[in-house]
Amino acid sequence: PNSLPTAAEILSSKTKEERERIARHRGVTVCQHPAARHPRNTFRHMFTPLEKRSAALEDRLNGMSNAICESHGIKSEEEEMIECMDGVKSEGGDFSTWTPLGLPKQNKVLCVGRICNEAHEGRLNRTSIRLEGSRQHSSGSRIQLDLKGLNDTTDQKQPQSFSFFPGQIVAVEGINSSGRTMQASRLLEGVSPPQETLPKSELLEYQYGAEKQNGNPLSIVSLCGPFTTKDNLNYDPLEDALVQILQD
Repeated sequence: PNSLPTAAEILSSKTKEERERIARHRGVTVCQHPAARHPRNTFRHMFTPLEKRSAALEDRLNGMSNAICESHGIKSEEEEMIECMDGVKSEGGDFSTWTPLGLPKQNKVLCVGRICNEAHEGRLNRTSIRLEGSRQHSSGSRIQLDLKGLNDTTDQKQPQSFSFFPGQIVAVEGINSSGRTMQASRLLEGVSPPQETLPKSELLEYQYGAEKQNGNPLSIVSLCGPFTTKDNLNYDPLEDALVQILQD
């Protein structure tokens, strides 16, 4: 909102003791992380066209699908056929071959998709969980997930624990004999992002540089909004958090 108070107005509302205590502390610098991919050009917040939203979801699903398959050594049927034609003998992995969603198969396959709620309202339950495939490989089809096999201890030593939420991208191994319902037997809940590394010289410069930490200990504060209350939009919680950061 345009009626937000300025920093000068916030400081003027403080007592003399509070202003002196804040002045003794160095200022807070807000900057973007070097690896961040925030938009840098002018854009209309929350007015993204539907086609751009759909394309972003599709890219996210395809990217996570490739990361899961690469991390666990999962190959598609086409890749296995090409290796056989080239005479390349690959070792059998621990997982089934990757298959597009919705294709009837009598043997175990592995499908990657996005968790959806069939009811569109309310919480997820065992009867409303759907797996949605990508438009590129599965034409955006959805199938029902039968999760009883994840609690079956016949083929595994102990039941596999799992937790779903709408929009979660997972890989599910099981049998999809009808093309409409998949009897899940194993679950892969994504992969961790690659660990970021920096050269030693850059870390030393950041820690001991005169314009950086200057040898002082590094403190990290994590804030999560919304920073408004029910009765106003003055961002009082955010103001209190920033004042506390200055004091600490």
